[in-house]
Amino acid sequence: MEATTEVKEKPQASENLNVLTRTQNVIRTALETMECAESMYELLKRPLRLLTVRIPVKMDDGSVKVFTGYRAQHNDAVGPTKGGIRFHPEVTEEEVKALSMWMSIKCGIADLPYGGGRAESSAIRVSCPSGSWSG
Repeated sequence: MEATTEVKEKPQASENLNVLTRTQNVIRTALETMECAESMYELLKRPLRLLTVRIPVKMDDGSVKVFTGYRAQHNDAVGPTKGGIRFHPEVTEEEVKALSMWMSIKCGIADLPYGGGRAESSAIRVSCPSGSWSG
């Protein structure tokens, strides 16, 4: 019986890029297809604003844990920015930026007068018994 060796294809370079770079590539391709000026890509390749916050929280065991959060506003040229918020322990700045860019694209396609925004926090949302929150 003859032994066969399976050759695995090398992953495409785009598969190894992070979500922000992939989103920027989509925007660049779209703008090139529409024959837009390079300056348009320079405007749209990153959010106009990015707010980073660090929130210290006293845990039940008395320790203090610091959670990081981000709010990206991609572009507000046609109206206020909109977008959701997500709580996840592995939040990244690049992901928040990319998702705000995608919201701008979605609002533009739907002809909605909004720019894209997105917020994420590394804090895990938990439900607390009534009255357990202190101010």
